[in-house]
Amino acid sequence: MDATLNYKLTDQLTVTTKNSLLFAYNQTDHGYLVFIPANRSDNSLRYDWAKVGKLSNLYVSLSGLYVARQNRAPAVTTRQENGQVIFTGDFAAPPPAYFLLGAELGFMAQVGSQTMTFSVSGANLANVAYRDYLNRFRYFADEPGRTILLKVKLPFSVAKRA
Repeated sequence: MDATLNYKLTDQLTVTTKNSLLFAYNQTDHGYLVFIPANRSDNSLRYDWAKVGKLSNLYVSLSGLYVARQNRAPAVTTRQENGQVIFTGDFAAPPPAYFLLGAELGFMAQVGSQTMTFSVSGANLANVAYRDYLNRFRYFADEPGRTILLKVKLPFSVAKRA
């Protein structure tokens, strides 16, 4: 189940929650499936200003992403068979749950005759070391740390020739 809820607390303040819950079970083999996403909840609070000076559509948002530990995964087991180690289930136990902080600031501005959109966003602002269950690199390395992005959007159109 995926659900998104937006609620305007005031004309400028909006809270958004996005939740994803997935339960999968192999009824034939009576076991859990490998690589099923963990339950997650992404919540944000956004404040909008209509116009501030020469800037329009100014906003700031704070977000938090919680990803639960995937407890519904096949157990990691090994056995010896003809002198070889045989793995069943996944190669490693699912990683622990994690929580990531994010923020974003954006606005539109008139630059000459063009309206441009600018934004700066940050993900994993607390620089949490974590591993995502669905990333196969999790066996070897953590996910990327703090990420800061600067975006500049310049719309243009291509004129049609007759």
